[in-house]
Formats: sequence, structure tokens, C-alpha cells
Amino acid sequence: MIESILGFFANNKEIVAATATITEVLVIIINFWRKAKAEKAVVKTLVAFEVGSFKPTTTGKKFLWSINPINLFRKA
Repeated sequence: MIESILGFFANNKEIVAATATITEVLVIIINFWRKAKAEKAVVKTLVAFEVGSFKPTTTGKKFLWSINPINLFRKA
């Protein structure tokens, strides 16, 4: 059983690599979108309640946060 699975991975390296790449790109896009949406909601809430200023996260920091796949399961 294990030998056949390892054989599949060895024979189909391109397919496995392409799948991993597509998955990671999707994770980055989804995490970035969730982070931007969460910040937009925070700004909307702060404006509604006239609370102090809010400094949004830079694009670079959002991107670095988005790279981590574990953030799919955390609150943005």
C-alpha cells in the first residue's frame, strides 16, 4: 500500500508539484481577501461609533500574514 502511494508520487512529480502550487496560491488569495474584508469591517465599525483612529495594515504585512496556511482557521 505505502509502496504504491510512494510510487505514484515518484512517477507523477509534476502533477503533485502543480497541485501544491495551486493550493498555496489559493490559500494566499483567500487569506488576503479575508484579512482585507476584516479590516474593512473594523473601519466601518469604528466610524459608526466615532472611536479613535485606526491604522490599517500595510499590503506587505497582509501578504506575509496570508502566506501562512494556518491562518485559514484563525480569525482575520
